[in-house]
Amino acid sequence: TKDLMGMTIGQINEYGAAGMLVNFAEYLDQMPNLKRVYEENPLWFTAVMNYDGSFYTIPKISFTLTNPNNFIYYRTDHMAQAGWETAPSTPEEFAQYLRDLDATFGANDPDYIPFTCYSAEQMDYNAQLSRALFPVFGELMENNITVDTDGKTIVAGFTTEQYQRYLKYVKSLIDEGLLDPNCLTANMDLQKAFQTEGHTSVSTQMTAVPKTAFASGIIEESLFVPFTSEYSSEPRWAMPNLANVWGGMISTKCENLDAALACIDACYAPADDPLNEEGTVWGISWWMGEMGVAWEWIEEGVSYERPAPEGYASASAYSSQHGYSDAPFVGYWDHVQYEDGVPRFKAVAVKENQLPYAVEIIRPENLTLDEEGTEVYNDTWPEILTYLNQMNAAFLSGEADIDADFASFVANLEAMGLQDVIDVYQAALDRYLAK
Repeated sequence: TKDLMGMTIGQINEYGAAGMLVNFAEYLDQMPNLKRVYEENPLWFTAVMNYDGSFYTIPKISFTLTNPNNFIYYRTDHMAQAGWETAPSTPEEFAQYLRDLDATFGANDPDYIPFTCYSAEQMDYNAQLSRALFPVFGELMENNITVDTDGKTIVAGFTTEQYQRYLKYVKSLIDEGLLDPNCLTANMDLQKAFQTEGHTSVSTQMTAVPKTAFASGIIEESLFVPFTSEYSSEPRWAMPNLANVWGGMISTKCENLDAALACIDACYAPADDPLNEEGTVWGISWWMGEMGVAWEWIEEGVSYERPAPEGYASASAYSSQHGYSDAPFVGYWDHVQYEDGVPRFKAVAVKENQLPYAVEIIRPENLTLDEEGTEVYNDTWPEILTYLNQMNAAFLSGEADIDADFASFVANLEAMGLQDVIDVYQAALDRYLAK
């Protein structure tokens, strides 16, 4: 069955260990496509893997140029009007750029503010804003439970001086009126209207801005190249998680196991070993549909288009009606959709301004906790997470002082059991590295 039926990965592994689900790790020799992906990218399988190496469901492995969102968007038309020929590349330049935008547009628009977040959630301690700016202020890629630069040690990025620097910088933008303080309480609908009505030039997400908002009638937006600073001399961007739980479980009561395994394996078929003689159906067809029917190359390996087949409102409508509804394996899809609009602008910007600086990191969700570790995590982390987001907002709003209160912030985290969480993830990392 494809449907997870409301189960968590922990519950799936429990049913598997009880003998109710097929352990795919035991059948990889019968599944050459899945085995190839498993051997080439073992980290992807940590999304579904039990701590003993078994896995009873399969990962959805997908990277497309339009699915990551850890960037800062900007309107290129506003940049030109503010007199900037090239985008800022450091935090200092970025702040000055926001000042120039404010001087250009704020005089005639009392509602204007240069920089806003699309929603309050995007200002959380480890959300879009921090993922875009935190790496600028030190060596760690994310202010989360993460792997240190030695590749062997678990650390909490939110307890570091790097996080303090990030908080101070963001608060300085708020204090100067360059970043909308309402972002700390704003809802998505408010910020969407704020952007679409032209009251801002920079945001953590601007894909909702329509063509009609631009004088040219075309979308004039891009993404900043990751900034550099005295703490980080090279542009860097943390690649998003490529793998999540998709489903694809097989009951041990299955009467035709070979056929079921072959069906799952077909989902991972590569383009150079397609599923039909014409070479138009392979793993990606579960998302895109059949090549030549639901989509076509414009320039092979570079750009494509998805015209609506005759009699259908769209290519996706055709795909959904012909069994292509989801893709367990897209892989690394760095091709640009040909049609003008949001998908194209974002895909081009990600390919040109982000991918050259991408860094693949190990995140907590890449590591599999054992039973004891899962219990510790479930008992400890929810309270820590709530406190993290509360204090992140307090530091940025000024309710808490970043210098005076940071030490007590860290002490409170330790009292909540932060070291226990670090320890269980350290054990999980040690197991992963040992494999």
